Amino acid sequence: MLFASAEELSGSKSPFQTKRENEWPLVLCAAHFDESHKKPGLAVAGYSATIDTWSHLDRQWQALLKQWNLKYFKASECECGLVEFAQYRDDLTAPKSPLKPHERERLRKIKLEFIDAICARHHVLQGYGAAIATEDLKRIIAEDPIAPIIFLEKPYYSGFQLCLVAAAMLASDINMRRSGNDKIEVQPIFGAREEPGLTAKTLFDNFSTKNPRSTEVFLPPQYEDDRTNSWLQVADTLAYELCKQLLATTDNTRDDYMRVSLRSLLPAIHRVFRLDYKNLKQIICNHSSDSIPIWHLLPEELCQ
Repeated sequence: MLFASAEELSGSKSPFQTKRENEWPLVLCAAHFDESHKKPGLAVAGYSATIDTWSHLDRQWQALLKQWNLKYFKASECECGLVEFAQYRDDLTAPKSPLKPHERERLRKIKLEFIDAICARHHVLQGYGAAIATEDLKRIIAEDPIAPIIFLEKPYYSGFQLCLVAAAMLASDINMRRSGNDKIEVQPIFGAREEPGLTAKTLFDNFSTKNPRSTEVFLPPQYEDDRTNSWLQVADTLAYELCKQLLATTDNTRDDYMRVSLRSLLPAIHRVFRLDYKNLKQIICNHSSDSIPIWHLLPEELCQ
């Protein structure tokens, strides 16, 4: 089964059973597509796992960064051969020129090695994500006076709150079978550079007010730089893949040469949502605290 249930997670092979402590980091990052694409949008996504799992993944991530002479890994820059990845172009004086076939293949190899590092730990990672169609969100905010209250007119917040509630639901279900100090505490970790003018702290405070039951399982959030925090780089990789897969951002298939099928990441994904006009409308019509009034995507929908 590709999607782990709460019952499976509380079983003998659960990452909850093998953790060193009860703190379970939930790391979320965002990937953006701008108006130069067919359908601009944003995805918020990431993983939750035990500290032990994150530590093992960090060591492998750091080894790959050293191997490829990178200060950090960012999927969008890798795909375009920009910034850290410009060193793998033949002509360093033309960092924005179209990539040659062998340059594309070299960058694809780098990306696949980082993806493989994530896939190797699929059995102890729980992935969450939401892809938001920006134009659909703008449309529904213009049409419905309740929409700005629910979504704060921010695509990031729209996906952010779905991921948090989904993670809280799973942890709360596990905690019903536990007592005292054995209960799980989820540590949210967000990118510190992602939402200028409206910080992740403000968003989390707003979320906490609106979703008190979900907040019971969360520790105070931490804010890190995705250029120095490998956990956020792992989260960014999933966000970028979801954004490309679910928002169909380009008509030019050549631009998608680097896209890694989500099929390889499916075993680590617990809940992913598509926030198009229909689902945004559904959330408004059935909105209530600590709930998700839309269906998550099925595995076959993620692979289309």
